Amino acid sequence: MFEEFYTPLPDQDAYLKRIGESKKPCSLEALDSLILSHQKSVPFENLDQYYNKTASSSIEKLFDKIVTRNRGGYCFEQNALFVSLLQSLGYKAYSSDARVIRGKDLTAPILILHRVNLVEFEDGLYFCDVGYGGPMPSFAIKVEDGSSRTCNGETFYIKKADGPWWIIGRITSEGLNEDIIMFRTQKVENCDFFVLNYYASSNPLSVFTNLRLLNRRTDDGNVSITNDSFTITSGGKSESITITDDAHFLALAKEYFGIDYSFSKE
Repeated sequence: MFEEFYTPLPDQDAYLKRIGESKKPCSLEALDSLILSHQKSVPFENLDQYYNKTASSSIEKLFDKIVTRNRGGYCFEQNALFVSLLQSLGYKAYSSDARVIRGKDLTAPILILHRVNLVEFEDGLYFCDVGYGGPMPSFAIKVEDGSSRTCNGETFYIKKADGPWWIIGRITSEGLNEDIIMFRTQKVENCDFFVLNYYASSNPLSVFTNLRLLNRRTDDGNVSITNDSFTITSGGKSESITITDDAHFLALAKEYFGIDYSFSKE
């Protein structure tokens, strides 16, 4: 029933071309390059979830959406396809589940509603994520209590939490520690994300069915859309404008996110 979640990546070369990369021997440096290139080339976006209450799940459909049709996706889509790419390149990679805790009250229950990826190297396990629509490292970081890494002008850390949980966070521009995601390191099967993906893409209580969200990393910042607000962040400074109508939105989606979206066809 769930064989479609485990089919091989249709075209490794096409995927690498989509993100402006070439095949290299497996290494931490090469993995860092793949993560950064992916975040700059493939936008986080939830247009299918917001407008149609649907999501892609199978490897073939994800490849068609992200690579062939030049779209983006959210965590259950992007990290699913990215881990398939890593495996095809020879990395010992797998996915696990996570809770988004940024800005949340940790005394209240928080849904497991995020998919992350982990990669095994000889010196240990590394966290990587290309499918989170907020601040996330553009590089891999070792899963070790007290681990921290600074790359591309950003510093992220990992610390042990209760039970099987780990926390990844960042040092903000104000020098403060900001916890972002709580994740586990056990392997979660592709088919086990099906129900989470279905809830996130179709339930009226899901943030993804209520907010129109787009985000893409740039050379010196990012561009983002939250509902009717379009923001460019560059060099630590942000400027926002209000999106006036659907035509304005479609033009911004095309120019800044590379998405040629059509309400009638999606």
